[in-house]
Amino acid sequence: VGTEVEAKEQEGADKKVSAGATTEEIMRTVAELSPRATAEKLVITEVESSACSAIQQSMADETLLTVPAAIRVLVSLFSEITANDSRQKSGRRENNAGELLPSGVADMLAAMETLDERDVFLDVGAEIGNVLAQVALTPKVSRCIGVEVRAELCSLATRHIQRHAHAYPLLRKVQVMAADVRDVLLSIQAPTSDATVIFANYFLFEETAKLVVAREL
Repeated sequence: VGTEVEAKEQEGADKKVSAGATTEEIMRTVAELSPRATAEKLVITEVESSACSAIQQSMADETLLTVPAAIRVLVSLFSEITANDSRQKSGRRENNAGELLPSGVADMLAAMETLDERDVFLDVGAEIGNVLAQVALTPKVSRCIGVEVRAELCSLATRHIQRHAHAYPLLRKVQVMAADVRDVLLSIQAPTSDATVIFANYFLFEETAKLVVAREL
């Protein structure tokens, strides 16, 4: 099985999707490149010790991080968040689809055209903000904006990211908003209207919310 996966990833190594592709198109390409991208929980991943120097450099001058170095920082940022912190409470309508693995985020970004300082990344359904943090640390984007319906997750994401922003200045690009997508004019209201790249993992959104996202984005 491992050989088949490696062969499949190698075959798709040069496969790209445009920055204007829909989330479904991006995730379909990512799934072809790596099955790891569909994992539904954030796990702590061991990374090589050589990532330490890259992290120290980023702390000093806002240098973009390599994927292994970024994963090391993400572990530091979110290791205190437990499953109970993000688990949906009984009787509530909103659902938690789980966090995308750092390897999945890296594969998603690799499948897209290269992002630059003109790009604004929007995550609809940002949850604990791990995708936003990784995008802020790795590709060169100007801002990373998240919209999350659960206010407690928004506060959790903001608190953990801001706590580390002094050490990793690139995290200052991250902004997480507590809002229901049905109440926000995503396409015409700042700051979401500035987005050039949109990630919306809305598999568990309510149908009305899915329709709004499809219409607005």
